[in-house]
Amino acid sequence: FFWWALEANSGTTPPYFLWTSWLAITLDKILLSDITAAEVSSQEDSIPKIFTGTIFVFVNIMLSVIKNIFSKNKKKKLLIFFFLILTVFFLIFKYLENNIQQIISNEFFKKSNYSLSLDDVDFKFSGNISVDNVVILNKEKDTVFYSPEIIVNSKSLQKVIINDELNFNNILIKHGFLKYENFDDIKTLKTNSNFNDNLNIKNIKLDDFKISFMDYSSIVDFEIADLRLIDNKISLKIKDSEFDLKDNQNFKKINATVNIDDNNIKLKDLSIALDNSFLDGNLFVKNFNDFESLKFEGDITNKSKVTSSDFIEGSAENSFNFNVKFNGDLNKIFLDEFELKNENTNILAALEINNPFDKSKYDLTFDFKEFSSISTEISNTFPKIFGSYIPSSLQSIGKFKLNGNFRYSNEKIISDFELYNNNGKVYSNLIISEFENIDNASYTGTFKGNNIDLSNFITLPFLGKSNFEFTIDGKGF
Repeated sequence: FFWWALEANSGTTPPYFLWTSWLAITLDKILLSDITAAEVSSQEDSIPKIFTGTIFVFVNIMLSVIKNIFSKNKKKKLLIFFFLILTVFFLIFKYLENNIQQIISNEFFKKSNYSLSLDDVDFKFSGNISVDNVVILNKEKDTVFYSPEIIVNSKSLQKVIINDELNFNNILIKHGFLKYENFDDIKTLKTNSNFNDNLNIKNIKLDDFKISFMDYSSIVDFEIADLRLIDNKISLKIKDSEFDLKDNQNFKKINATVNIDDNNIKLKDLSIALDNSFLDGNLFVKNFNDFESLKFEGDITNKSKVTSSDFIEGSAENSFNFNVKFNGDLNKIFLDEFELKNENTNILAALEINNPFDKSKYDLTFDFKEFSSISTEISNTFPKIFGSYIPSSLQSIGKFKLNGNFRYSNEKIISDFELYNNNGKVYSNLIISEFENIDNASYTGTFKGNNIDLSNFITLPFLGKSNFEFTIDGKGF
């Protein structure tokens, strides 16, 4: 046959009688091989698998031959040969489409603790295979993965069936979903079979794909390069991808180098864009499969920029350079070297957040090494801060500089700070409670001033500049 193919490639049409004889003998062998496979129970899996693999080789060779034939513009001379080849392709494709679904499902079940089903397999003349309505179930028969269409290169699938090698060039997953809560440990992918557990995918693309975890879900368009699974260690690169959160926030231009090893995940050179903001940094998560022992650390580098209107409703479009180092767990988060600055504002601080996911026990501590800004910019950036968290009387303070610390919880705000402006200096050590309406909150503590115009704080215009020190125990400011 290959001799005839070469002759056809050079312009010589193979003898019709010999060709049809070869076709009849080949089909006879195909039928006999199926009968033998059915009769010999010990070879039920191996014979169809070997035969299917052989067909894959044949299909790939013939696709290459046909491409060479047509590239030399000999369509008229090879018309008969083309129709004969088309007939063989039709018979082979029908065999594969009728049997490969079962072969793939059986092989997948042998090589993992998951089960797989699919509806149809279609061969494309581009050399790719379309697998339709793919469903993966875990041991409890819960759906882990679904996609209405997956497109994979035929040569890659050929390697899986013949050589038990999970080496893929390109995979396209269109639509569908992944339910992470139904996904078992990665180690369940490893079995005692002779299967090669290593996985290599040169490029995989998720198109309009939904990933859900408990009450959270996201629509993603992801491109992943150089994905490798070797001895339960995963490495991959995320390239110019994006995802949408359920509150319609669209994160774009996501890039990262990812390594997953023994329930730890490391994201290096992570970059992500949201509207007018851009973050660049690194993240390391330990024990991500066990929330009780989960820990993380990382940083956001000084290449990053945040725009307040991207995160705060009603905020003006104020942009800041931003960098921070962070670490913690689900109960406590530390932010060190927190720096936020632009031409009007410079914030250098450390933060500690306790019980970040429990509103009833939430606790936040700011330790400001430096906080310099203008009250109008603070008001434009945080539209509700004056009158909600800071007394309204401070809105007219103008340009200021502050250092000290604040601790905020649902019950009280504890502050110990020094504040400077062009008119003087204020020192405050206060405990504020009942601050649902900050202008009518309860205050206890000490308040000192040096060359301060009290009319900026107390609505009595006849008060001028003075030095003062008094103890506060009352309501309203």
